Amino acid sequence: MDRIELFRFYEKLYFHEIDMRDKLNGRVPVLLFVLVALIGFLGYMLKSTAVAGPSLAMIAFWPLYLVSVVFTGASILFLVRSWHGSAYLFLPSAAATEQYRLELEQTYQAYEQCDQLVQEHMMSYLYTYFVNLSSANAESNEVKSANLHRAGQYMVYAAVFAFIAFIPFHFGRLGGYSQSAGANSRAVQQVAGSNEPLLLGIPQESLGAAMSAESRHRLVDTTQQSRFDSTSTKRE
Repeated sequence: MDRIELFRFYEKLYFHEIDMRDKLNGRVPVLLFVLVALIGFLGYMLKSTAVAGPSLAMIAFWPLYLVSVVFTGASILFLVRSWHGSAYLFLPSAAATEQYRLELEQTYQAYEQCDQLVQEHMMSYLYTYFVNLSSANAESNEVKSANLHRAGQYMVYAAVFAFIAFIPFHFGRLGGYSQSAGANSRAVQQVAGSNEPLLLGIPQESLGAAMSAESRHRLVDTTQQSRFDSTSTKRE
């Protein structure tokens, strides 16, 4: 390959590395979306886990959950490194390149082969930039690609362990919020299915957990009105 062919090759290689940088940056939002979903899922399990005594489900859940958290943290680390750990170099601006060409013309204007000398120096100028910049950008793309690959790999590991941890979480009924919601629902059904819920011996604490203060006042008023109507009917 002569110098002209090498010049064209390094020029294509330079723009290829710039295009590769844009493609690698396009993978970051996808990984961020997966990471946010994974953190939300882990946060849901942590927030919903009831504080209870040791059980087989609890013993199986926490190690798997903590391993998933560790892998999630590792994926965050490599994702940040892929975004901020790579530096890219670019050609000088058009104004700087044109200024350099004008300086060459002023330098060789006294020579008979001025145009040829200016053209050779401009080609050497761009040739050097294409070689150096494409090499530097190729190394940056290699580092970015490796970090993105590790970030995605650790996200997969974190998702697998999070899914496995969800099995004892769900079947072991570790979700304290879901259990309290079910208890409140049953209390509401018992209250709604009776005409006089206060006479059924339902403790005030259970009734307060299922109903707001305003709802209890309404229920008491309705019960007292029902008693008053029943008493009035008997007297008549």
